[in-house]
Amino acid sequence: MTWLLYDTPNIAISRIIPMQDYKAFETTNMHAPLFYRLETIETMRPYFAHNMDGNENLLASLETTKSEAIVAQKLVKEEIGLLRKTEEENETVQTEARQLVEKKETMVVDKKKKRLKKRLPS
Repeated sequence: MTWLLYDTPNIAISRIIPMQDYKAFETTNMHAPLFYRLETIETMRPYFAHNMDGNENLLASLETTKSEAIVAQKLVKEEIGLLRKTEEENETVQTEARQLVEKKETMVVDKKKKRLKKRLPS
């Protein structure tokens, strides 16, 4: 509160009093949002504290899922390696089978030639 001198003119007092009321009003308007925010924070604090346990469970679940994903990726890499090895072995077996078929055909042709030679008088 402002103290005025006894001999302060009435015109000055008439201007000062409304200014003091305005200042008090403005101060209240400035502090109201701050008090509202503080009240919100105080209200939310127990909620956050209560839900931290849920977050810890969520984090543990996330870590478990990550480790399972890593294991799955390793298994996929191993399976890919085995699949490639099997494909290479399959190609080798197919090549050997083709060579055996060609060898058999060559043997059949040679047998036919020998039979023809025996039938034909020289």
